[in-house]
Amino acid sequence: MKTERITVNKTPDRPDGVQIELVQPKTDLEANVLMYLLPAKLREAKQTGRLNFVLPDRFEIQHKKDGTFVVSGVLETTEYYQPPRPLAIVELHRIGATCDIVHAPIDLDKLRKQQQQAAKQTKKAAGQGDNQGEEQPADEGGEQAAATDTPDTAEQDKDRS
Repeated sequence: MKTERITVNKTPDRPDGVQIELVQPKTDLEANVLMYLLPAKLREAKQTGRLNFVLPDRFEIQHKKDGTFVVSGVLETTEYYQPPRPLAIVELHRIGATCDIVHAPIDLDKLRKQQQQAAKQTKKAAGQGDNQGEEQPADEGGEQAAATDTPDTAEQDKDRS
């Protein structure tokens, strides 16, 4: 395994942030061993109240890349199947000869809203406008205008192929 030094928690009061060393598996075998050991560390952190996200009794851990692990689980049980959803990102932080976990919760609702806002801003910047996805105005007969191929364009399409 290797370690990588990164900077976290940059604030106006602390512009340099805090340097931490993260553990990164080099091989799939090392990643699998860490995925096997992480649940015990997460359960311990849950019992001591050090997690800032809800950890269900049943959860799974997946290694993504560069020592990043995603914790997934089902928070609410219903009579219907619910697929596990991502709950947090977890990494191992090396402190001298020992390791601890560094974690951040995933708020999917907030993430989706940010992605939608970014997409709207991209469309506005591209000049596509805001009227996409709106219904066509109704004509005098009360029917909605529909986009149809005229016979001329249909024949032209046949000629092209």
